[in-house]
Amino acid sequence: MVKKNFLFVLFCLFSLVVNAQVIADGVYVIKSSINPNYVIDLSGSNVFNGNNIQLWERNNTNAQKWIIENVNGAVIIKSSINKSFVIDLNRSNAASGTNIQLWESNGTKAQRWYVRQKGNYFEFHSAVNSSYVIDLNSSNIASGENIQCWESNNTNAQRWILERVEESNGNSYVPAPLYPQTPQSQIEKCTHCYGTGKCSTCHGRGLSPNTFFCFSFFNIDPSIRHFGMRFRFMGG
Repeated sequence: MVKKNFLFVLFCLFSLVVNAQVIADGVYVIKSSINPNYVIDLSGSNVFNGNNIQLWERNNTNAQKWIIENVNGAVIIKSSINKSFVIDLNRSNAASGTNIQLWESNGTKAQRWYVRQKGNYFEFHSAVNSSYVIDLNSSNIASGENIQCWESNNTNAQRWILERVEESNGNSYVPAPLYPQTPQSQIEKCTHCYGTGKCSTCHGRGLSPNTFFCFSFFNIDPSIRHFGMRFRFMGG
């Protein structure tokens, strides 16, 4: 019985890891880590099976905005022009030099990508074979340069900066404030700012006893989610 319970716990932990979201659902511009002025772009803004995915200087058109949606531990990268079309590995062929293209969504592994974070950058690993990733041909920064599949080699040609520009529902994305915002009416005495509410690290709140600290820190998720830890000290 103990062994079965232990295995069940391991299974649950494994499921949590596999299904963990590296990035939140939303609309993103996918920028080259070599030069962030150049981004992943849908050639000619044309939506049809086989249209090329390329690099292009940023111009803020919908051809350069991609809807990232988490599905069972991987992501699907949809065109913001037509959500029925996604970034696809040609013929599901995980090999260096295989083209990355647009194709109508069909639920295959050719259209799913594992996101791995490397510092401030992200890599997109093919669900067909995770040793292969989305790559900028020859690390060449130029409008029209091809985006392809290539064996992972830890170069910046395979690392991307994700800039979230919209929520998954199409609303404008507004990053969370760096520090928790407290209405002035709720601010009382604080041992750092003495009730002015101008302290960047601690905010007295309208509670009794009213002296405690609120430390703000954030994780590395690009959506910058913030968490607070409150330590309440007994006193008048």
